[in-house]
Amino acid sequence: MMGANIELWTYRLFANGSLYLEEVLQKGVPQSPPDAGKNPIMVEAGKKAAATRATANWTFKKHIEGKSAHIRSLVLALQEFMLGLDPSVEEAPKKYYVAYRTTQNIASVETQQKKVLLFLKLDPKVVPGPPGMSRDVTKIGHFGTGDLEITLKTLEDLEVAKPFIQKAYERIGG
Repeated sequence: MMGANIELWTYRLFANGSLYLEEVLQKGVPQSPPDAGKNPIMVEAGKKAAATRATANWTFKKHIEGKSAHIRSLVLALQEFMLGLDPSVEEAPKKYYVAYRTTQNIASVETQQKKVLLFLKLDPKVVPGPPGMSRDVTKIGHFGTGDLEITLKTLEDLEVAKPFIQKAYERIGG
């Protein structure tokens, strides 16, 4: 057992009945706990964050609560399209976004008050998004997965984005 407090000895038994013992490994020096030397406030905050992640129940419904009817209908239409791509597509709500995935993420959806941000797992240098409503976020921090951001404000924007969603789905092996 790693870290156990053990000793290792070799022995020789001579013909005359004498026993020779030799210590090979000394008892382990008690190790300090993993949190020793760290700021106790930060350790506690880390433990609290890990517990929150483990027990948090994020739902799709929480992402559309408090949004306008227009944004809710846009997000619901997007959800219907994403889940309709294939029976294996799963919806995985997280704290700040909803991911759609099969074996890996296809897209991440961030619902805001006046728009919906769709992050697709596409390389914007290879597949440029729709002009005027997309951008390369390869070097820009954002929640979720995907380097091509498409801003959706209307159902017409969603129609323009659907072929790109389909490409992202096909790219991951769908």
